[in-house]
Amino acid sequence: MLSYLKNDPTFTVIGWCVALGGTTALDTLGSQAFTGATRKTDLGIHFQRCVLLLWILLIPVSILWAFMEPVLLALGQPPLLAFHVQRFLRVLIVGAPGYVGFESMKKYLQCQGRTMSCCFARALLIYVLGIMGASTTILAIVSPINIGLNIFFIHHTSLGLLGSPLAVSITYWLCFAFLAIYTYLSPIHRENGTWGGIQLRPVLDFKSCYEFLRLALPGILMVGTEW
Repeated sequence: MLSYLKNDPTFTVIGWCVALGGTTALDTLGSQAFTGATRKTDLGIHFQRCVLLLWILLIPVSILWAFMEPVLLALGQPPLLAFHVQRFLRVLIVGAPGYVGFESMKKYLQCQGRTMSCCFARALLIYVLGIMGASTTILAIVSPINIGLNIFFIHHTSLGLLGSPLAVSITYWLCFAFLAIYTYLSPIHRENGTWGGIQLRPVLDFKSCYEFLRLALPGILMVGTEW
């Protein structure tokens, strides 16, 4: 069952390619904002726009996940398997926004890397201890928590199979929350001056949203075709 969920293209492509593919737009727009824009806070606006638009794109994905059983039945999957996959995905909907937030913030921080202008040793130190390697540090911290949550929910509660998507959902939100705290406390992030607070008006600018989606949608398709 779990093996099927990890390898089924319907589950993987339609769901996570929104997060992994959509954030590729931030690679382009964010890097330009940090290296070439007159206002470094434009990067923070791009980050907020990325999170908001990808959360909106998750709405139709969540609806599909919530009613996946008839889709899988139409594709010829066994009824029992289709029923349990739908139950699994309905719980996983809770964690999807956390995963999108984590991936977006990871790209937001990676756009602020300045390792090309310094020696290799300092570049490596910045990556390991600085904001470019922050996501790796967070994943190292959260991974054992994820294992513990899976063991607890699956084997020590009545949730059974549903304990796995619940553990994964909690893990995704922990990744997002820990990375946000890491970023807030980072002196390198403060020095870069890329965060100007929540700014809904420029974030929701129609032309800028269109430009972001014009770059994000091909990225989503690219990740989907790779899977």
